[in-house]
Amino acid sequence: MASTDILLAGAFAAFTVDLLIYPLDTLKTRLQKASPATPTARKSFWRNNPHLYKGLYQGVGSVVIATAPAAGVFFTTYEFLLSHTHSAVLSSAVAEACSCAIITPAEVVKQNAQVISGGGGGGGVGVGVSSSLQALRRIPRVSYLWRGYATLVGRNLPFTAMQFPVFEALKRRVVDVGEATPVEMGVGAAVCAG
Repeated sequence: MASTDILLAGAFAAFTVDLLIYPLDTLKTRLQKASPATPTARKSFWRNNPHLYKGLYQGVGSVVIATAPAAGVFFTTYEFLLSHTHSAVLSSAVAEACSCAIITPAEVVKQNAQVISGGGGGGGVGVGVSSSLQALRRIPRVSYLWRGYATLVGRNLPFTAMQFPVFEALKRRVVDVGEATPVEMGVGAAVCAG
């Protein structure tokens, strides 16, 4: 597969996944920020928080901007290193570290944007872009954009180091057996994705 194909396929896949799970990520971030300590406070939180479900795509602008380059860097780095080292674990680890250097600033902006109060309520992309810019303006120093890099790499690395060797093993098995049916390819992709 050509480098451009790898870059585009990886970017499209990552972008699609990000848009699908973004509302859940927003809810998780808002709930973690609120973290009511007692059962009574939790019940009150759910009843008295009408904005919890508004603007679920708030802050998506930073993710839209960073996803394609991060995925592109990951997959081109992975394929390049794999062709030279033949180690899926090493290749995916280095690729993940490179990708996280691009995605960390977007994660910082995104999480700050997700908890901005009064985020317009509509939750559309326009709201997401403006809340991303608003969150970016609130960051006091450029270096703060990379806070959490080590944590992000530490969170992603074990999964990536397991996922890609499994993917490569399944890919070899399909190549050895011959052409795979669409169902077999779908099951293989689902297994690799976790």
